[in-house]
Amino acid sequence: VLAMALVAWLQNDAKTLVAYSSISHLGFCVLALASLSTLGLQASLLYMVNHGITSAGLFLNLGMIERRAGSRELSAVSGFGKNRPWLAFFFVLFVMSSIGLPLTNGFVSEFLAITSSITAKHLGFGMTLLAAGGIVLGAIYMLHLTARLIFGQPKQPENAPGGGDLHVGEIATLAPLAILVFVLGVAP
Repeated sequence: VLAMALVAWLQNDAKTLVAYSSISHLGFCVLALASLSTLGLQASLLYMVNHGITSAGLFLNLGMIERRAGSRELSAVSGFGKNRPWLAFFFVLFVMSSIGLPLTNGFVSEFLAITSSITAKHLGFGMTLLAAGGIVLGAIYMLHLTARLIFGQPKQPENAPGGGDLHVGEIATLAPLAILVFVLGVAP
């Protein structure tokens, strides 16, 4: 959890950052399974489903940004949400799910994984505290990614293909994932 969170934090490629973030997040599945409890098994299974939904949304968004910007390097692309409210909405939603904002599916998964870890006598508070450090690092690098890509000063490579906000097909692709983020966040 911690090692991959640190590696993710150092990435300049947005998709690579999200990929390392995925490895870090799935460390919580292992932590929940290591609790050797029914709650841990349930937490791990729910975490995998929820992480799949969130990661799919993030990778789809990053693909849409890359198609418009011609790059996914954080040093080359920024401020991409200024004139693209739908793209900004979906990207921020999936980032908030990734960092575990309450009422999103990510919160339920992280809460159950941490609860199963802290209640396991052989894991306990120390191991859970270390994993919680990964949550903090994850929030830092994901919010930095969002600040840079979506809300930063508008910048993209000169040879960028360009393009406006999401079209209807792209919204229709992201909407079911967005609905699942809230449904599984409120009633898992």
